[in-house]
Amino acid sequence: MKKSIFKAVIFDMDGTLTVPTIDFEKMRKEIGCEHEDIIDGINSLEPEERERAWRIVEQHEREAMKKLRLNEGVCELLKKLEMGNIRKGVLTRNSKASYDEFVKVTNFTFDIALDRSFPFLKPHPAAVIHMLTQWGISPSDSLVVGDYIHDIQCGLAAGAFTCLVLNERNQSYSKLANFAVSNFFELENIIFA
Repeated sequence: MKKSIFKAVIFDMDGTLTVPTIDFEKMRKEIGCEHEDIIDGINSLEPEERERAWRIVEQHEREAMKKLRLNEGVCELLKKLEMGNIRKGVLTRNSKASYDEFVKVTNFTFDIALDRSFPFLKPHPAAVIHMLTQWGISPSDSLVVGDYIHDIQCGLAAGAFTCLVLNERNQSYSKLANFAVSNFFELENIIFA
């Protein structure tokens, strides 16, 4: 097996490790924050409305977990990272319950997983910096992989390399990332260059 050029890989969960199943447009309409970041929109609401909005988000996340499917090549790549002693992290804006269900269904283990209960959410770089500090790994030896602009902004702000997993809605973000891939087999070729 080729040697990895990275010592740590941090993944987004929904839409990156998994096939995207959350209908964010529908969620936004139900919450009433169609033109802004969902979490920023929810945080700007009055307390009762905020509680209602989080219930909507959690319902969408529960529905998504019922339809959970991994992106092709995920299992193979995670096994190779494990064999190569590469640190694996998950950084998601989903709930801990969603992450726990993901682990239960997939039987994957990660060295560190941070969900939206972490004080600073993507695109803020604090979560990536926190993981790398825990591992004693330099940002320049790490890769952040995601399918949304927040993943790329977060990784870059932390000083890490970034990779965008392309889909039909995110092509415009590819110029911001260090790498862009259509699938996990392409990602494997980047990591094990």
